[in-house]
Amino acid sequence: MGLDYAYYRNLLDEASAHIVGVGLTAFGRISPALVTSNYEIVCYKWGSDLPFLGRFCPIRAVQRDFVPNDLEKLNTQAILRHPGILRYLEGLGKIAIFSYKHTGWVERFCEEHGWLLLNNPRVLRDQFESKDLFFRLVRKLKLPLILGEQWDVRRLSDDKDYLELRKRVGERLVFQLVSFSEGGGKGTYFINNLADFRTFLEDTHGRLDLSQRQLVNASKFIEGISGSITGCVTRYGVLTGPVQTQVLDVPELVNLRERRGIWRGHDWSFKHYPQSVQDQAERITRALGEAMALKGYKGIFGVDLMIDMKLGKVYPNEINPRYTGAFPVYSFLQLGAGEISFDMFQLLEFLDINYQMDFEAVDRSWKAPKEGAQLVLHNKDPERWAKAMGELPAGVYRLKSKKSKVKSQKLSFERVRDGVTPLDIQHPDEFVLTDGVPKPGDLVKPHLRCGKLVFGRSILDGTHNRLNEWARTIVNEVYQRLDLQPLDI
Repeated sequence: MGLDYAYYRNLLDEASAHIVGVGLTAFGRISPALVTSNYEIVCYKWGSDLPFLGRFCPIRAVQRDFVPNDLEKLNTQAILRHPGILRYLEGLGKIAIFSYKHTGWVERFCEEHGWLLLNNPRVLRDQFESKDLFFRLVRKLKLPLILGEQWDVRRLSDDKDYLELRKRVGERLVFQLVSFSEGGGKGTYFINNLADFRTFLEDTHGRLDLSQRQLVNASKFIEGISGSITGCVTRYGVLTGPVQTQVLDVPELVNLRERRGIWRGHDWSFKHYPQSVQDQAERITRALGEAMALKGYKGIFGVDLMIDMKLGKVYPNEINPRYTGAFPVYSFLQLGAGEISFDMFQLLEFLDINYQMDFEAVDRSWKAPKEGAQLVLHNKDPERWAKAMGELPAGVYRLKSKKSKVKSQKLSFERVRDGVTPLDIQHPDEFVLTDGVPKPGDLVKPHLRCGKLVFGRSILDGTHNRLNEWARTIVNEVYQRLDLQPLDI
């Protein structure tokens, strides 16, 4: 079997275990609904996007369908522990739980209840999330590696250490904390001068337990594009997607003092990379995926890349051993392109379904360029909760420019129709607001996501950390209308 979507879907539809997606918002768990009818979602938030997402699968939300209608903590563990949800799940019979990244507690809880967790074991996942293991694996596989050194943070104690390191490696450096597993660039620091180095020391002494050995990789800064590529370990080999551009550190979405490689989205239209770049990225991803498979890993993973366009070289930065931030938007882009999505093979592998595949045909079909982009909205305050004071329901919007009597440009920001996915965009100037957008009065934790903007065209202006004027105007207007007011609680 090669590209027979109906063949694969029928296998999933007839699977013995009913699949239940669990998460804070329904949008983040929607992609399996694109490949099987044997699926539903249990989430926390009843947002304005749910009535439209409900066309893909049944959705139940704590805020609407269960008593009590709130949680002590906003995470998967709290959802599963909710007494009403627990009773509901126990009444479904044989189920499989779909989640992006789970804790040890969730793993044990599912095992105790006889539920299949559609994830790699946490111990296995954490191995590949370790930056120390990643760099050792890259060296073992003889993959390209940016010039650098590894240090114990405790040894980087004064300005002299930095100045000598700078002479050996390069004037501009990137520090990556090996022991800091949280994603999104939060363990990364750009070191351009002594002040940056001193800030790094101050910050790490406040964040890390320095009674234990804490490693940092100090690498030469490469002037290039922050890219990524998705892989999927199957029994037939490692499938790969196209190289995609990551959106990092845009000031409209990141607090200024935290701009150090913080991920905020993708722009698939920004650049369709030459075949030489794609070939290098595929070789890197397959080599890493095959090494992961030898340890028992299966399913979706991502590799962050640094692409030196001047030299035409691609370097691996880290492995994300799980569903990545590209989903579920990328699943919709695949659907729109007539492709069988990554989700199909993720589920087939974890449900241990016997299936046939023409590996080369599927892998080749995934390389078509994609058009579109996404940005993730957050409470940008790193310390304070915020309260949404404005109202901006999910849907398809359009930003228009009209000349006024004084010949100046006046913006018209309007909702044009229902819709919550990239497939609902009908015009290049339209965009979608979706994914748990807060209602008036909702509280948003520091850093917590509070919506997603999806576009049908490029949003970047020449580089991965600068939005074009159109996208910048939209982001600023959306934040203004949501009116997230910080609270001292």
